[in-house]
Formats: sequence, C-alpha cells, structure tokens
Amino acid sequence: ETRVGALVNELQHVKGEFTARLLEFKAVSVKCEEAGVADARDKVLDLEQRLRKTREDSEAKLQQERNRYSEMLAERTTKEEELSVRLREMAAEVRRGKAEYDVAIEAE
Repeated sequence: ETRVGALVNELQHVKGEFTARLLEFKAVSVKCEEAGVADARDKVLDLEQRLRKTREDSEAKLQQERNRYSEMLAERTTKEEELSVRLREMAAEVRRGKAEYDVAIEAE
C-alpha cells in the first residue's frame, strides 16, 4: 500500500509537469502572436516537441508504474496461495494427529 501511494504521488507529479509544460506552451503561443515574433513558429515547434516528449515520458512512466503494480499484485496472489496451501496442510496434520490420538485413547 505504501508503494501504491508512492506510485500515485509520482504519477501526480508527472501529470503536474505535463500540465506546466502545456501552460508554458499556451503562454508562449499567446506572446508570439501578440508580439508578432518572427521566430514564433520555431518556438512553437520547439515547445510542441518538448510537450510531445513530456507526454511520451509521462506515458512511459505510467506504463512502468502499471507494470510494477501488476507485479506486486501477482506476487501478493502467489504468497496468498502459498499460505493457503500451507494452512490446509497444517489443518490436515492436526486432523491426522487428532485421529491418531483418538485411536490411542480407544486402545487404552
């Protein structure tokens, strides 16, 4: 659960970075239009590229965290199954021991 919380925090951080880049892109676009800057197209293309890169990084990070979460769930399921098997084995041992005890008591 702590790992999941950390993953959620990290994902929120990445989303915040993405939003910041998007706002930066919009702000630069507006400034370029208002100022009539000759190199506005280059700046916009640069920001679009940075935005695309941030989006790709965010998606990659999200997929990585999903994979890690899936691995954690698989590990937990495996452990639970192992414990369940062990519990059934122990219950069978107790039943066998009780049966042997009952037989020994009857024999006395």
